[in-house]
Amino acid sequence: MTPEERNACLAALEAAERAADALRAVLARRDASPAELVPLAEACRAWGCTKDAARKRARRGQGRKIAGRWHVFLTPPQA
Repeated sequence: MTPEERNACLAALEAAERAADALRAVLARRDASPAELVPLAEACRAWGCTKDAARKRARRGQGRKIAGRWHVFLTPPQA
């Protein structure tokens, strides 16, 4: 193996590890227990924003619907 091939392999390995970390973060967020989520109204009080603003955050990936109601992470979960 030439030094160029080795460097290319190491770069590909690093990229794969970064991609795996990103996927773990997404899976951790989707599999979070409802205890880590709070109702939208509680998040509005904590953030000091309107329900519409909190709903936008939830739709952008910081929350999910449970039984037809939005629940959000006050702070995004760490991977």
